[in-house]
Amino acid sequence: MTRFSKVTITVLAAVALMSVACAAEGQTESPLDPGDQGAAARAIADELNNEGARLFRFGRYDEALERLDRAVRLAPRHAAALSNRGGTYYRLGRMRRAIEDLDAAIEIDPSMAEAYTNRGMAYLALGERQRSLDDLDRAIRIDADLPGAHYVRAVAYTLLGRDAEADLDVSRAVELGFARGRVVREVEQARLSR
Repeated sequence: MTRFSKVTITVLAAVALMSVACAAEGQTESPLDPGDQGAAARAIADELNNEGARLFRFGRYDEALERLDRAVRLAPRHAAALSNRGGTYYRLGRMRRAIEDLDAAIEIDPSMAEAYTNRGMAYLALGERQRSLDDLDRAIRIDADLPGAHYVRAVAYTLLGRDAEADLDVSRAVELGFARGRVVREVEQARLSR
């Protein structure tokens, strides 16, 4: 892994943190087939998903993973739990495993912008820049106000030499709440690593 990849993973982990939090907030209902689970199993899976997201926010990734594993075992089609577990795998540096869970979450709920953002980050960490960009574009088409997607897409555009488009995403990420200095530093690091 190059120096830039380590920096990217560290900085993008903060975006993963925000994406996991977004996937958990208000996500007590998940698109489950009615015949898949009973109401009790669904309620327990929702609570485990929320616990996992809280643990993730506190940097307790192994514990978060354990809760999210349990949620997915109870409700294998719980898109938010799969997305959150994918974000946790990302944070733990297990990119391929993250992508598997994010693929499953997207298959269940193709409108989950956070899952596309997380998968885009995993692809970017693996050096699959165009695949990353494709996912980030999709996330932004679903939710144009998702700051993490703009932030990561700015980095992906930069790595692909598309600086004008990167600058637009830097501005949009800042407008949506990211600190300008942080985004600019990451984009500059990407420019130096090309």
